[in-house]
Amino acid sequence: MRFKFRKSGTDSVKRVDAGSAPSPADHDVAEQTLTPPERRANGGTSVLLRQAAKVRASQRHMRRRGGTASIAAVADHTWLAPRQVVHAATGNNFILGQLNDANTATQLQPTSNTFPDPLFHLNGSVLAGGTTIVVDGPQSTTKSVGTGVVINGGPGGTGLTVSGNSVTGGTVGLAISANGVNDSGGIVASSGSGTAVSGSSNTGTAVAGNISNASSSADAVSGNTTGTGAGVAGTGARGGDFTGSAATIRLRPASGEHPASGEIGDLFVDSAGRLFYCRTGGTNATWVKLA
Repeated sequence: MRFKFRKSGTDSVKRVDAGSAPSPADHDVAEQTLTPPERRANGGTSVLLRQAAKVRASQRHMRRRGGTASIAAVADHTWLAPRQVVHAATGNNFILGQLNDANTATQLQPTSNTFPDPLFHLNGSVLAGGTTIVVDGPQSTTKSVGTGVVINGGPGGTGLTVSGNSVTGGTVGLAISANGVNDSGGIVASSGSGTAVSGSSNTGTAVAGNISNASSSADAVSGNTTGTGAGVAGTGARGGDFTGSAATIRLRPASGEHPASGEIGDLFVDSAGRLFYCRTGGTNATWVKLA
């Protein structure tokens, strides 16, 4: 390996072997030649230490003279640091096309007194299929189950609005498609006082439930309340429309007799399997046995 360095003026180009170095003074080339092996052996200092000292002296000399190393020598010299790929870390810019690391949360908010709408937009409309964004939820086995995405709606606002559009061929695009893994639910929603899940459609079914496993005994749609309201309520030309292969509808027997109170139209099956109909409601309702 060789270095080239120049001095302004009429000085000629000097070549120095990697194992040698120019002395601090402006000596000629002959004085910069390495000491013969037989003389180095008697010097009392190891050859490696002598060469290291000369390399350091050479570097200092080159800096004093303002010399420049040739491109070939710089690319091949062992004391240059190797090239490294540096990813964006905390405090750095976000680098597209690369893995970006951070040890603190990243937050985006509008500049004071500005109202960008939307604040952040990912546009995947030009993709031929595929997915615009993927979120991988936590997979910790030592902590409680994590959450992939949390969306908080502001006061009077909506946490999430998703629209599905028709595509070529008339296929209806899905607004939301959720698949639960193992025992996890597909969609879980909760609300303080408003509607947790609301479905609306122009001509199709607003909310549908389906279980594809023929051996499953789970309910396709289930409603439960600890209050005084109905577990499931329906309003329409007919409040409920039921079809079943084992039975059209089932009224589960209670653990005792019919209650004293009731509302007109109530049907009740007691523990003995007798069916009663409430004809007069109130705290002392009139119950008529039908079967």
